[in-house]
Amino acid sequence: MLRTLLTLFIFSFATALFAQDTLQSPSAFLGYALGSRYTAHHRVVDYARYVASHAPANARLYEYGRTYEGRPLLTVTFSSASNMSRIEEIRTDHHKRAQLLEGSASSAAAPAIVWMSYNVHGDEASGTEAALQVMYELANPRNTRTQAWLNDAVVIIDPCINPDGRDRFASLSLTRNTPGVAPDAHPDALQHSQVWPSNRTNHYYFDLNRDWVWQTQVESQQRVRYYHTWMPHVHADFHEMGPNSPYFFLPGAEPQHELISPWQREFQQVLGKLNASYFDRAGRLYYTKETYDLLAPNFGDTYPMFNGAIGMTYEQGGADGAAYRTRIGDTLTLALRVSNHVTTSMATIEASVQQRDRHNREFEAYFNRAINSPTGTYKTFVISGDNVRGKLDEFTAFLRRNGIQYGYAKGPSTGLAPTGFSYSANKVEGFAVKAGDVVVSAYQPRSVLAQVMLEPRTTITDTLTYDMTAWALPYVYGLKAYASTQRLTVATIDQAPQVTVPTLPEQPYGYLIPYQSLRDLRGLVDLLKQGLRVRSAARSITVAGATYPAGTLLLVRGEHAKLGARFDQIVRSVVASHNLTLLTLPSGQVERGPDLGSGWINVLKAPRVAVAAGPGVYETSLGAVWYYFEQEIKYPLTVLRADQVRRARLSDFDVIILPDGNYGSALGESTLEALHLWMESGGRLIAIEGAARSFAGREKFALRAREVDTAQAKLATNPELLPKYDNRERDEVKESVAGAIFQIKLDATYPLAFGLSNPYYTLKVSPNAYGYLRSGWNVGWIEAKGPISGFAGARARKRLESGLLFGVEEHGRGSITYLADDPLFRCIWYSGKHLFGNAVFQVPSN
Repeated sequence: MLRTLLTLFIFSFATALFAQDTLQSPSAFLGYALGSRYTAHHRVVDYARYVASHAPANARLYEYGRTYEGRPLLTVTFSSASNMSRIEEIRTDHHKRAQLLEGSASSAAAPAIVWMSYNVHGDEASGTEAALQVMYELANPRNTRTQAWLNDAVVIIDPCINPDGRDRFASLSLTRNTPGVAPDAHPDALQHSQVWPSNRTNHYYFDLNRDWVWQTQVESQQRVRYYHTWMPHVHADFHEMGPNSPYFFLPGAEPQHELISPWQREFQQVLGKLNASYFDRAGRLYYTKETYDLLAPNFGDTYPMFNGAIGMTYEQGGADGAAYRTRIGDTLTLALRVSNHVTTSMATIEASVQQRDRHNREFEAYFNRAINSPTGTYKTFVISGDNVRGKLDEFTAFLRRNGIQYGYAKGPSTGLAPTGFSYSANKVEGFAVKAGDVVVSAYQPRSVLAQVMLEPRTTITDTLTYDMTAWALPYVYGLKAYASTQRLTVATIDQAPQVTVPTLPEQPYGYLIPYQSLRDLRGLVDLLKQGLRVRSAARSITVAGATYPAGTLLLVRGEHAKLGARFDQIVRSVVASHNLTLLTLPSGQVERGPDLGSGWINVLKAPRVAVAAGPGVYETSLGAVWYYFEQEIKYPLTVLRADQVRRARLSDFDVIILPDGNYGSALGESTLEALHLWMESGGRLIAIEGAARSFAGREKFALRAREVDTAQAKLATNPELLPKYDNRERDEVKESVAGAIFQIKLDATYPLAFGLSNPYYTLKVSPNAYGYLRSGWNVGWIEAKGPISGFAGARARKRLESGLLFGVEEHGRGSITYLADDPLFRCIWYSGKHLFGNAVFQVPSN
């Protein structure tokens, strides 16, 4: 009996010890079958921490940041115990081979570095569920297959790029689905519809998948900064698409950017064949080489591509519920979606391990080529130091965020007289390099990314594109610049030349602040928030022999007498905090132009601002406005429901913003009448893109649609021109504008254009344009017949030619500003932020 009891005790103790050491699967840890429901983000974090703590020799958790709502952003890194013991050496050696760090790498065999990101869109939630299973398979010591891979690989898992969006989605799903009850697969069931706003986006309703290179959002800023510390060989990005689509994996579609290397193209084929073999074995449908191209640098596949990796998008047909009946009558389950993502995740690691040595050789060669013999057309980019300092500083900040090297010229270039493509003149011409010019050489580690972001014109091999087709930074920032095919020899320094700041008298008559950049607009906003009365010159003025253009900011001491010496303290503090230029006014009389008491000197007031939101308003456009006010200029904003505007107390607001959208009945006759009466009393309305379209042809409003298309007449006489079914996609693009850059002519005398370069460059994503206003101010219009960079279809180009894009129509003491383009599109267009700020703060009441 004693022997039996002792045996049972030992067995029970051993069983308990074994159970304690056995890694729990996600299903066991969470308490429900993985794929039966969506997992809340905090539980995803719990499991990631559990895996890392349970397998410390093979897994390491790293929190690289927090979202706007405070949720952790993290990765779990996996490798063999021997690799993990020297993981920092592996990382630094990897950078040394790419010449991103000085020194020689060790001779130890280098593993393949694979980074996999999941759930960048909050409602594409199967990715995170798959990430849980992938983490388990990599940490599970009983999985001999994955443990063998980890001898030759470092695998970094980011289980959820967008925790705020995911939790909105998961919480909505939990309220609509009862655990333990079979999900309703009917396509029209409530659980398959989302309330406004959708859960795709982050806290500010931004699409994080299109923010990799721009890094406007805190999630992107922190992720890309951490990404640069690793610079993996392979980056996979896991998504979902419409429920009636099968699975998509590499090879990607055309157009693929011309600077994508032969190896990056070859590995697409290698991995595509391996994925296909697994899907064929399981009898599952998939497709390749369609839809998802590799052109624009915004994405989780292209940004890694332009940083030396092989980037890829995986797309699984998805739905909001755990089950969905597809168009052909099959039931698409969450469990199947998770399974497919796990399959491609494992295939990605397997293929990378198989090609480990090739990855390391090609990665090293990629950066060696970048430094010594870059393959792009342009070898040197010169951005004039004469540009407005605020714009230059924002531009160089972008370069630093992305690891692109640059310097400031100490003097002229040596050797041949330089020639280059002038972005502003839109042609090749001679130019001179001057001290203080920003010089970006293509001979640097991040040569490809630098060339992609600065190339004047994008080479497009196929017009069926997924996103933007133009993004040249000198147009984004409104900079005078040149792209030269020559390798210019220019001595540079790391810091911008110091500007001598004059000593200012203690209590002058007043102050003058040049108004030339977004930095100056932020200064204006701060001065207004401090309660100061700021004046804006509506005509150019000359002071102390220097001429300042319309828009120049003026502050008069006599109007702030009650502040005493605090007036000077406030002004100088704001100027210092924004690094503005501050000059003194010795008198209210100027040498040339209107004196400070003239009617040509506008008085700017701190406006009370509201923005419309709700169904019909495009959430990304609203999000850009919301982000702009809260983060870019830090100014208060009230959000109103679009369908309740007519019932709101409009007199409480000076400015109301209607973001892009499809307003329908929200802008019915009663609402239009309420807005019209409000404008008659001094209110200023700003209508962006689709909102502006809602006013075209309406009674009491002068905006008119512009239709210039003779296609129907041609079809009537030539039936051969009728579109063919198999060519329907290409026929549709004739009407589209794929994120192309157009040159705009401005009426620089109107306040909407103050401080902007003329001509102005805009990013157009739609063929919207209007006839010239017969009553009002035509501020910005297109003169050219097509874009200066990017793609616009033939019929779209015709419609845009000589079309109005920016205009202001007066209504009594107020006005409506029409913006046919969204100047805050993704908050990437620096000049657009300035223009939008003018609409809010500079456009006057009448």
